Amino acid sequence: MSFPDIAATARALLSGAPELSLAESACRSLLAGVVPFGTTIEAAGVTEALVAAAETGYPVVCKLLDPAVPHKTEFGLVRAGIADPDELARCAAELLTRGEQLGLTSPVLSVQQQLAGVELAIGIYRDPLGAVVMVATGGTLVELLADAAREMAPVSPEQAADMIASLKTAALLAGHRGSAALDADSLAKLIATVSELAVAVPELAELDLNPVFVSEAGVHAADARCVLRPAPAAGSADLYGGLTQFVSARRIALIGGSRDRLKVGGLLAHYLRKHGFDGDLIVVNPNGAQVAGARVVARVAEITEPVDLACIAVPSSAVASAVADCVTAGIPNGVIYSAGFAESGEAGRRAQQQLLELAGGRFRFVGPNSMGVAALHHQLLATFGMALEADSFRRGSVAFISQSGSIASALFSRAEELEVAFSHWISVGNEGDLGVEDFLAYAAGDPDCGVICLFVEVIRRPEAFAAAAAIARAAGKPVIAYKTGWTEGGRVTTASHTGAMASPDVVYSAFFRRHGVLRVDDLQDLFPVAAALGTAGGAAGPRVGIVSMSGGACSILVDCCESLGLQVPPLSAQLRAALDEFLPSYATSRNPVDVTASGIQQPELVTDSVQLLLASGEVDLVLVQLGTNADPSAAVMADKLVQMHFENPLPFLIGRLGARSLAPAAIQTYAAAGIPVFAWPGQLASAAAAAVNFGSLRQAPPDPDG
Repeated sequence: MSFPDIAATARALLSGAPELSLAESACRSLLAGVVPFGTTIEAAGVTEALVAAAETGYPVVCKLLDPAVPHKTEFGLVRAGIADPDELARCAAELLTRGEQLGLTSPVLSVQQQLAGVELAIGIYRDPLGAVVMVATGGTLVELLADAAREMAPVSPEQAADMIASLKTAALLAGHRGSAALDADSLAKLIATVSELAVAVPELAELDLNPVFVSEAGVHAADARCVLRPAPAAGSADLYGGLTQFVSARRIALIGGSRDRLKVGGLLAHYLRKHGFDGDLIVVNPNGAQVAGARVVARVAEITEPVDLACIAVPSSAVASAVADCVTAGIPNGVIYSAGFAESGEAGRRAQQQLLELAGGRFRFVGPNSMGVAALHHQLLATFGMALEADSFRRGSVAFISQSGSIASALFSRAEELEVAFSHWISVGNEGDLGVEDFLAYAAGDPDCGVICLFVEVIRRPEAFAAAAAIARAAGKPVIAYKTGWTEGGRVTTASHTGAMASPDVVYSAFFRRHGVLRVDDLQDLFPVAAALGTAGGAAGPRVGIVSMSGGACSILVDCCESLGLQVPPLSAQLRAALDEFLPSYATSRNPVDVTASGIQQPELVTDSVQLLLASGEVDLVLVQLGTNADPSAAVMADKLVQMHFENPLPFLIGRLGARSLAPAAIQTYAAAGIPVFAWPGQLASAAAAAVNFGSLRQAPPDPDG
């Protein structure tokens, strides 16, 4: 059958039912012509089974099929390696007796030619993030070994080959201890076909081909089962286009503003003015008390001028009325800081849904339970986090969008310590209306933003996220995500905190890969990776050139790089000769290039070595690992390296082991140029790996149908 035929048949089989499970026989019939199955003949009894085996040839596998039993092995309904008619007659009789013991109503014997080869499993299933294709070590070991690779469907044969290569079983396919190589190409094509089937037949909710035998002669599935469900409704990829007005608001209505800084409304008023908002701030408070020198009105309806943004900081019981007032007044955007909604249980979820219905798409809001929004280049710091007790913030190019307000606030408070300068800081709260996706798309188009960082607990709108990530990709802006909830306990906590179930972690990784998002496994890597990509962008490949002032640092850095899958290739004789022309005789010109401590007083040894590597064509990026050089020599080196950074298309990154207090002028030069200086070789190597990964993501655009 063709894909359209399978889809039509699946819909006919469902006939309005909420779900239908198909055991082996029905699944084979549905997928005939698409999946290569091993030869199988069904038999009504022992005599017919013997005739079938004579036709297929021994050895054979005999099974007892029944629609009520999807996993036959678990119920003792499979006999494999049957060598002759006498053994088959005995096994077939035993299986029929076993069926009677189990009370099966429609048992049928099945005789299959015994297949040979490496056993794998291929499957598809529907996750809230989309259709997933899987290949794994198969047979009865599939769950025990958990040796699996998963990607979002569809995948190309080339992508399928990469999935296969990631399995521990892959070594067996290439030939093991003198055995012939197996037909891995046919396996990759079958995985790709199954992945296309997942997209073409949305009613196919689950498919399990296990075992799939891979031999020299090809690939054949020995068993199959599937689950059909009505096709899920397509999610919306719509993104809000009004966030430019949101972040550049010039007139704000602060609903619930107060003079009391123990209240959210009091903190908002104070911090807006403290951090530079010089637009029109109107406080809505029926008590009429003056707040931060702002105009005070009792009701929203008393504001006669157009308002760009409403900041709602009232008790949860009063939020619905405030939203209704904003709709009536024609206010387009707002932030709802109030808690007590979806994060608090079923009643809160209903109340949050009511806000969305009241807003009706005319009032678009962040929250509820948001800690606010900061657009630093627009002098809009509409948040109440204690991070704003700082006197000032550096304006930079990193947009940070977080589903956790407390995490976002904590990291905002450590901006100087973490050496990150924000363009935007967004706490999306419960995402009752606007969410991560909307701000991701906005930041991708904002010239003040160069890198986008995400703190993600759950992706609620995968189609919109994919569309937003595509915008960032087209703009050449790296998107880096830290995803929490990656252990079983973490997922339970996340579900409680966000009011939504998180998808399995491996699916999130596959989803991020598909859409060009670079994932970090440790929260503390989020901003260093952002700094690296902000200055270096993506590397064209994994070949790393290293220039250092310490043999020990060279060894550490090589270990770190190679453990992350980076290559530190030997340099050509021609390049080494060019290096040897100016390096001391006791220096090392192989890769890594160790200029020794002579680089402390002769900074040109480092900079000239870096320049040669950048121009060589033999590496894809260069790592400069400095030691304890001090000003003024360090400042001279910094001036030259900054110049090279802006003049060379090939990226390079800088690390420094020595105390920064020894070279304040150099450190300031790097900072002014936006070049991060990593404190440890491991961080420098991780930054390099991020550049390589981002370069790989950019070079291999995701399938637009993915």
